[in-house]
Amino acid sequence: FFVGLLFLLHFERHRAASLFRSEQQLEEQFFDRLISLKGSSLETLVNDYTYWDEMVRFVATGDKQWAADIIDTALPTYQANAAWVYRTDFSLVYAVENVKDPVLRETPLSQATLQTLFGERPSPHFFLATPAGLVEIRGASIHPSHDNQRKTPARGYFLVGRVWSDAYVGELSELTSLTLQVLSTAATPSRA
Repeated sequence: FFVGLLFLLHFERHRAASLFRSEQQLEEQFFDRLISLKGSSLETLVNDYTYWDEMVRFVATGDKQWAADIIDTALPTYQANAAWVYRTDFSLVYAVENVKDPVLRETPLSQATLQTLFGERPSPHFFLATPAGLVEIRGASIHPSHDNQRKTPARGYFLVGRVWSDAYVGELSELTSLTLQVLSTAATPSRA
């Protein structure tokens, strides 16, 4: 009887642990899909602007008024907070001027890091811890409108960012049954 009871307890403990792991995996998969869904607006912004002859001309001329009229005014529509345009040597052409946090007005990454990112993939997507908070960044190389397959050399690079503010994380939390928080890398969560 006792051997049977111990076997049953062991089996139930193993089953409960397996169910818990499965639940965590489902939550992680759901959150990955949620990031993709909410991040699609940044991806759309990047794709809309990087195959545009006007953007190619802007990289060459650096017309700040054009950028203020076109890029800066588009950011709220796509729920973005920052944008950066670089030449092919990764020198900064423009950073959005109307960003509330001055940290995001500067280029968030070094030229060497940008070169590595764009060398590894044509459309990098990553998160960056900044003094302004966690920033989701999407980027793409700039090409003329006739080159939607990116077969010609890049004419520049465009990055857009979104700060994962408390308000934004609250919006994400409303889409799920989970309470979401952005923790610093130094913080240890009570539950993974």
